[in-house]
Amino acid sequence: MRTNLFVLLLALFALAACEPQTVGFQADDDDDDATDDDDDATDDQDGDGYPSDVDCNDLNPDVFPGADEICDGVDQDCDGTADEGTDCFDDDGDGQSEDDGDCDDGNPTVYEGAEEFCDGQDNDCDAQEDEGDACSGDDADGDGFGPAVDCDDTDPSIHPGATEHCDGEDEDCDLLVDEGTQCFDDDGDGQTEVDGDCDDTNPNTYPGAAEVCDGQDNDCDTEVDEGVDCSGDGDGDGFTVAEGDCNDSNAALNPGADEICDSLDNDCDADVDEGNSCYDDDGDGHTEDDGDCDDANADTFTGA
Repeated sequence: MRTNLFVLLLALFALAACEPQTVGFQADDDDDDATDDDDDATDDQDGDGYPSDVDCNDLNPDVFPGADEICDGVDQDCDGTADEGTDCFDDDGDGQSEDDGDCDDGNPTVYEGAEEFCDGQDNDCDAQEDEGDACSGDDADGDGFGPAVDCDDTDPSIHPGATEHCDGEDEDCDLLVDEGTQCFDDDGDGQTEVDGDCDDTNPNTYPGAAEVCDGQDNDCDTEVDEGVDCSGDGDGDGFTVAEGDCNDSNAALNPGADEICDSLDNDCDADVDEGNSCYDDDGDGHTEDDGDCDDANADTFTGA
């Protein structure tokens, strides 16, 4: 009996010796040849879908890469900056945010208490533009704009917002010359309306251009698609001219294409670049790319 008890105790001791030891380190429960403390970097402790190696606060489910920033002094989106894109963030670095009273937080010369300049803006955020003596003595040509913004303060016909004429002058001080007139090359094909360009919104159309199967008069000779075969799908994009392909020599132009900023009518709807930042949505002569901060309002643009 004593012999059997001794054998049983010996067996139990041998079994215990075979159990994995966890004193001083973590066991490798997932059989990946690494102990479990190596897996901490991939643990998502707050359940927000981002592990601790990318989550800058893995104890807060509202903090993770891509989270929306709110005004609280916390970096919610883990990009190293707190509160950006909110009214309590100083976007232009002038020392004031919208919450502090900055009425244009995209312009560092505009904030409460700023010096008023003769520039057609409310620099000091008091709901008045160019008040006081901001423009007194500075407007040499009497056009209402001082030298800070007037690109020729000796000529009253030249100032921000002036009408452009076909004269080689930058009347509206936007660094473009003659834009919006017939002597300006709108589509960048090297020819203007004055030069004979019969469609100055299309860089593929001008006198001497190659005629292609697109239902247009590419060479401005009053004939359409002359000398080309338009019977099939010339560019292999799945659309023929009869099906609305406006350029059957270019597979990137067809009724199913996405419109992009390239001065071409990609989707064959007779509009060029619409829906993009290079398109003048409100018809004020300026696009978002030109600095128009509200391209749905024709009264708002750079130099208005």
